[in-house]
Amino acid sequence: MRTSTEAGSCAKTLFMLLLEALRCCGDINTLLFAIDDTLDYESDEVVKQNVKIILNAMKYPHIPRPAGEWIVGEMIRQ
Repeated sequence: MRTSTEAGSCAKTLFMLLLEALRCCGDINTLLFAIDDTLDYESDEVVKQNVKIILNAMKYPHIPRPAGEWIVGEMIRQ
């Protein structure tokens, strides 16, 4: 049987994990809104170019993005 101190410690750990999961969800939500808002008014060619940047940043997160590139590429990399 667990003591109240152990139960409190487990509850605190679970709460911290939940907060971290919620933060990740919030970060992804913010990123998706940034992508959606910036691509709404772009031409097909610009959208295709930016999708390549997104996929490249996801595939190679350890490589810094080039200077002057679309800022969302760096957001995804980080």
